Amino acid sequence: MIIDDVLPVEQAFNLRVGGFSRKNDRVPSMFFEKPADGDKWRGKTFKKEGIEKMLDDYYDCRGWDKETTAPKKEKLLELELEDIAEDLYHR
Repeated sequence: MIIDDVLPVEQAFNLRVGGFSRKNDRVPSMFFEKPADGDKWRGKTFKKEGIEKMLDDYYDCRGWDKETTAPKKEKLLELELEDIAEDLYHR
C-alpha cells in the first residue's frame, strides 16, 4: 500500500472515531508571533491567510473536502476503497 492509499484511510478513521475536522489542522500560534531564526526565513512569521490557502491546496491535492476534511467519495472509489466510502458516506 502506498502513502496515497494510507492517508485517506487514516483520515476516514480519524473522522469516524475522533471527530477530527479542519480546526485540528492548525499551526501553533507561536509561528504567527515569533519570527523564525533559520537562514532563509530569518525574521519572518507565518500569515494566517497563507496557512488557510495552503490547507485548501492540500485538501484539493488529496481529494478531500475543504470544510469537513473527509476524503471525497470519488477519491475513495478511485483508490478502490469502496468499503470505507460506504462506511463514511452511508452512516
